Amino acid sequence: MSKRTLPFMGKNRTLACVQTLSILVIMGWATTKLAAQDLPSGESVLENHIEATGGQEAYDKIQNRVSKGKMEIVNAGIELSLTVYAAKPNKALVILESEALGKIQQGIDGKVAWSLSDLQGPIVEQGAAREHRLRDSWFDRFAYWKDIFQSAECTGIEQIDGNDCFKVVFEPKPLEGEGLEQSEPNPMTVFFDQNSYLPLKVETRVISEAGTIDVTVMPSDFKEVDGVKLPHTMKTQLMGQQRVLTTTSVEHNVKLPPDLFDPPAEIKALLEKEQ
Repeated sequence: MSKRTLPFMGKNRTLACVQTLSILVIMGWATTKLAAQDLPSGESVLENHIEATGGQEAYDKIQNRVSKGKMEIVNAGIELSLTVYAAKPNKALVILESEALGKIQQGIDGKVAWSLSDLQGPIVEQGAAREHRLRDSWFDRFAYWKDIFQSAECTGIEQIDGNDCFKVVFEPKPLEGEGLEQSEPNPMTVFFDQNSYLPLKVETRVISEAGTIDVTVMPSDFKEVDGVKLPHTMKTQLMGQQRVLTTTSVEHNVKLPPDLFDPPAEIKALLEKEQ
């Protein structure tokens, strides 16, 4: 499929970082080694996390979410306004805007994963990048982790900012689709505080047009919204740059336009060329 790409330098490198961070709609640590039989199961850690953040019933009541805020690119002097629309099970639309980078959109309608920006134009994800986008956009993925991960194993206890945390490694279900048999496994590691069961650190890899990128996210400032606790600040490290995402408002079960998650005309044109 044809698509327009630019070298990842200057604004374009920054744009690649911003787009990678949008998909996912971070300090010193020491390790405590315990015998495997002394550790809780990964599933029990997740059960406690769900209960501590509101309970499964509260999560099940939420069908969609609209979040607004800003994203700061640290040391670059760039701040973008941010709006994220998300709906079950894996539909999403992210809109970022700034004077420096213009308008950036990323969307998933449950099947098509795409991006559109003033600098790079329309792009439709293919292969492993597409499948990873679909999985990473799963709504409240810790509450519904069994839908996208085949296992969650607690492998140890580590300190994150002085807090003892259960280290849980999530193994994704095999990617489905033509030509994906040789895709590299892409596990996700999450550090859950032993007392609060809140995730304090997430380590993963994102597959994008820029290649495979290591990403570290540190959620914080958890606030209860409609019965569930959500992080309102996320510090993300990727490609040597740090982003700080601050959420200022969250709404649930909003009446959304029925075509909100449909790909825009530019993306539909690319899809038609492939047919």
